[in-house]
Amino acid sequence: MKQFDERTIECSTNTKYKLMFSGYCWAREQIKHLAESTILDAACGNGYGSYYLSEKAKLVYGIDISPEVIAECRKKYKRDNLVYLEVNCEDLGFADNTFDFIISQDTIEHVKNERKFLSEFKRVLKKDGTCIIFTPNSPKHNPQPENYYHLREYSNNSFRELLGEYFQDIIFYGKRPGPDLIRLENDLDKIRRYDCYYIRRIIPKKIRHMIASLILKLRGRKSLQEVSTQDIEFFPGTEGAVTQIAICKK
Repeated sequence: MKQFDERTIECSTNTKYKLMFSGYCWAREQIKHLAESTILDAACGNGYGSYYLSEKAKLVYGIDISPEVIAECRKKYKRDNLVYLEVNCEDLGFADNTFDFIISQDTIEHVKNERKFLSEFKRVLKKDGTCIIFTPNSPKHNPQPENYYHLREYSNNSFRELLGEYFQDIIFYGKRPGPDLIRLENDLDKIRRYDCYYIRRIIPKKIRHMIASLILKLRGRKSLQEVSTQDIEFFPGTEGAVTQIAICKK
């Protein structure tokens, strides 16, 4: 299903993975009484985020629409307080008032029915529940994004207006690569320009990343292994953000 093909696997040398994982790290810090909370990771993808949340939470459900992805999650990430289920986010199937927190990273731009998606979130949240929703921050609302996998991309105004139909208390934050990560990615782009025939695609990822890290170190940058979640910035508001984050209270 092409609209769900942006899942990122866990990989210590993949900057895209570290950008995604940083969202889970930041979101976990926002959750008060984590040890008493039941959490839904909506569109959990490859499962590492749900696993990270379950390290401290009372109970975590990681859901994804792909049976193959859920099967892999169940094999790779196991805890007594962690459950993976094949579920469509537009039809959750959980009882009303089930979750203390819902976390959804970069999913709403993929779903067909955004309002059904949010309606379901509101329904399964407890009375004082909170959902944390990440989505790309577009300069203007875009119903036809360049990204092949996105059905739409939201400006902060259009996202705020949509969320306001379901939640009264909304606080926005922004997320972006920090300066060191931006410089590193710019250097990688320069390296990729020499590979106009995409020869790198036939080189195993481990070797490809090792070569890239060596070149980066020679240029005075961090290696891919050394990039961490600390190289991603989170801040109040969405000005200059690559990703906008809405903390919504029921």
